[in-house]
Amino acid sequence: MIEGRKEIISYLNLRSGMKILEVSPGPGVFQKFLRDKIGNDGELVSLDLSLGMLRQCQRKNGSLNVQLIHGNAQYLPLPRTVLTRFFILAGVNLFNDPKKAINEFIRVTKEDGIVSWGDEGFFFGLSKTTFGEKYFSKMNPGYIKPRPNVPATVSEVKEYKVYNGLGYLVTCRKKA
Repeated sequence: MIEGRKEIISYLNLRSGMKILEVSPGPGVFQKFLRDKIGNDGELVSLDLSLGMLRQCQRKNGSLNVQLIHGNAQYLPLPRTVLTRFFILAGVNLFNDPKKAINEFIRVTKEDGIVSWGDEGFFFGLSKTTFGEKYFSKMNPGYIKPRPNVPATVSEVKEYKVYNGLGYLVTCRKKA
């Protein structure tokens, strides 16, 4: 899992000093990797609808200087164009309106900034024939949900297979 997380973070092209918002951090499994890439001069903000998940982030990563915000990703409590990077890997399948949430992600990202989102889901129509694929489909119906479409307000769209094909990550650049 650690190598898979490092691989995912490598697709974000992060560097020191960046301002990044992570949505749906869960218990904070990506926060150390994000902080390592943006350094102490970067700003890391994590937003989650669940206070319980934010408490877990605080317990696990309290020393990482992560600003934790309780909020809804479909209605981000941020002004327009404040972030250089936006990241979410999980939770997209759970949003009431994934399209609205993705448009919010883009709204708060600076022009030419990178927006990335992903979740569980079979990569590019991978068949559900193996035992693991059948098991995951029954355990979590999110695996069989269709991925949200990529809005026309972005460019340089790249799609990555993550976690051995049991997840996906989309990265793209907000158009100027």
